[in-house]
Amino acid sequence: AIAVSQSELGVSQDMRINSFYIHCRDFYITAISDMKSRFDFTDPVYEVVTMLHPENARNLKPRTLSALFERFTVLNKFCDRLKTEKEWNAHALLPTSAFGVLTESAVFRLPAEEYWQKVFANDEAT
Repeated sequence: AIAVSQSELGVSQDMRINSFYIHCRDFYITAISDMKSRFDFTDPVYEVVTMLHPENARNLKPRTLSALFERFTVLNKFCDRLKTEKEWNAHALLPTSAFGVLTESAVFRLPAEEYWQKVFANDEAT
């Protein structure tokens, strides 16, 4: 015999599923509220990070890396700025085949980590 709790009697499966979704939603609302209270999402570093998204990178958004070098001044010590700018422009010209896909839109959908691993592994971009 299957044990059924008193609270489940008369409760349809749809109602239980709906209740589950409500609990999930409430969890996400609480989690996001906690994250927003703990972290400063207005920090300009988040604007710089958007350049790493494959679609932005392929479309050269931003056109230059000057904001990156201004935000992280230590880069000026360790990176040849001119060479870095050339590589930034060159990577956008890599064929879609360098990413193992057929279309530009497929390149845009790649996870950022996979995209950049393929860029750095490609001799044409470096």
